[in-house]
Amino acid sequence: MEKESTNRTYITAILPCVNYSDYLIETLPTLKDLVDNIYIITTYDDIETQELCRKTSTNFIAREPTTPTFKRGVYINYGFKNITKKGWFLVTDADVAFPKKAKEIYNEQLDKKCLYGVLRHKCHKYSEWIDYQKNGTKYNWDILKSKPQVGMGYFQLFHTDNFKRKELNYPPYSVNDNGKGSDFYFSRNFKCRKRFKFFSVIHLENGKKGQNNHGRYSKTFQNSD
Repeated sequence: MEKESTNRTYITAILPCVNYSDYLIETLPTLKDLVDNIYIITTYDDIETQELCRKTSTNFIAREPTTPTFKRGVYINYGFKNITKKGWFLVTDADVAFPKKAKEIYNEQLDKKCLYGVLRHKCHKYSEWIDYQKNGTKYNWDILKSKPQVGMGYFQLFHTDNFKRKELNYPPYSVNDNGKGSDFYFSRNFKCRKRFKFFSVIHLENGKKGQNNHGRYSKTFQNSD
């Protein structure tokens, strides 16, 4: 469900969510508080994600799953092909949460030629996430820094006006990589890359790196303690 239009910047978020509804149920409220419209890209057999979207009046687009690995770029490209809207888009992930301070991006003079990113903190425990939300407790979560020239895929804010391939409404993501390879090649569409310094996002994560590349094997986030 879209929010009413205002005179400020209008941002549409798009994110893939395949068997990650346990993360999405935690992060979706923070994303809804930030952007004007959201599209979740999932699979036909991910019923839990579809049901969560219906319960929260969130747009979703379903397709067949990629095999044998999760290919993030395929889902994002499929989403854009089914969205006719142009303008500012935020590409993010189901396990990324946004602090209230993120809303200050609407006070910025955004440059349509630039790709915007942020740093991220990694939260591995559900109990810490709950405590942070209820009490604002600050934990010594690891902060992952990305090179300014990359623009990490957990937060990529851009405008559809500035693409090399003018026949498309969006710059295509690489379909050969499940992770940062796709967002790296995507970022090369932009000569200007900037990072917001007044906030960072929170990456909810449990399990080993790459554990879910061939399907969901990690425990649910709510059982991460």
